[in-house]
Amino acid sequence: MSRLQPRSKSLATSNVSSQSASATKEPISRPETPLTRRSTRPPPSDPLSERATLFLIRRTLCSQIGEKGRSTPQPIDALLPPLTSSNEVDLQLYAYISIIIRDFVQTWYGKITPDQTFVEEIVRIIAHCTRALEQRLRKVNLESLMFDELPELLEAHVQAYRTSHTTLHPPPFEQDPRQIYHSLWPFPPLSPVPRDGDQSAKLQQEHESAYRQLLVQGVLAVLLPTEDLENECLTAIVGQIFSDMIIGGSIGGKISEPWMLWEGITKIAEAIKAQLPKSKAQVRVERSNSDLMGTTPPRLNGANTRVWRIKRSLQRTFWLILQYGFLAFTAVRFFIVTFATASSLPSRIANATKTSSPALSKDEVDAADLSNTETVFSGRQTTSKQPIVKMKIWSCASSLLDLDVRMPWLSATISLLQWVAITGPGEIGNTDGLADK
Repeated sequence: MSRLQPRSKSLATSNVSSQSASATKEPISRPETPLTRRSTRPPPSDPLSERATLFLIRRTLCSQIGEKGRSTPQPIDALLPPLTSSNEVDLQLYAYISIIIRDFVQTWYGKITPDQTFVEEIVRIIAHCTRALEQRLRKVNLESLMFDELPELLEAHVQAYRTSHTTLHPPPFEQDPRQIYHSLWPFPPLSPVPRDGDQSAKLQQEHESAYRQLLVQGVLAVLLPTEDLENECLTAIVGQIFSDMIIGGSIGGKISEPWMLWEGITKIAEAIKAQLPKSKAQVRVERSNSDLMGTTPPRLNGANTRVWRIKRSLQRTFWLILQYGFLAFTAVRFFIVTFATASSLPSRIANATKTSSPALSKDEVDAADLSNTETVFSGRQTTSKQPIVKMKIWSCASSLLDLDVRMPWLSATISLLQWVAITGPGEIGNTDGLADK
């Protein structure tokens, strides 16, 4: 027995070792399937993400700034000067500036010297210009700009375009619509009108480039400080970046393309729609519609199938009437609350610029009531601010919809209501009136 014990122990140990070896080799010999196979590659990063944007800005604009001895990198707003009063806007603007400097400045400047002082100086000048531009934009009268000046330009453009494309003569005597348009609305930077087989297109591009440079030089003369304005090299390079790369290449090139505008509007609409919360009534309507569309009529004959369809249409009509009822109630409540609180709203004339005749004495000017809608000027009374009802946005909308031709009775009715609101009893549409507030 004593001789058999070592042999049995050796057999036991060999069996255990063989089992352990087979157990360790079993996962390796198992065939891999698409479900069990794991990829060792990292997931692809989104080039439009905030992390990729920060990496682009740090690599292009912050490569010279050392961050030695720090466990965590400093934020972008601590390394670069602020462009505007919003950090989110600054991040997008710095990403745009980084692309411009990487593609149009560092391609030739990096071959001369690795020093980044020139890039830092360009960023500092752009930051100074954007801050000064933001301060000037805060002083702009947005009411007059959005509701009167821009709609007036758009209306004049639409009228000139329609007039130039109106055919009054047969084809042998037909004129070029672009020639007619530029005759009605002349603009030197866009002249002469390009034609086939001549050098007018090239000449027009030269005029447009010269106009952009003059425009940027005039803006820089207002925004730049005096010591930087005297540096001709700096103003030439910054002006070239703004005129050719930003205004000419980006705004006048890609951004003005129809497909780019359509894609931008689509992305903005999708982003806004994703952030809007759905109301409970809308969720219920969608749920009921999905239930009605998902259910199929039973296999019945004649009258039963007709009754089922009538019930389904009645249910849809009920929810539709209920939804429109809530919409009408909300609209009526909005108008009632707005007109009830109109008297407590601040006056529109308080921020208006009061002008007086230099012939009047100081006592006469001080005696004039500045809170009134009218101010003394050259011996007569003139309104300090134009009423909203009288601004060009309404005539521009009428021109875009072509109400004078399609529905002249509606255009005349709206004009009559506008006149009654301004000169009628109470003058609710006049400056600082009930409807004007």
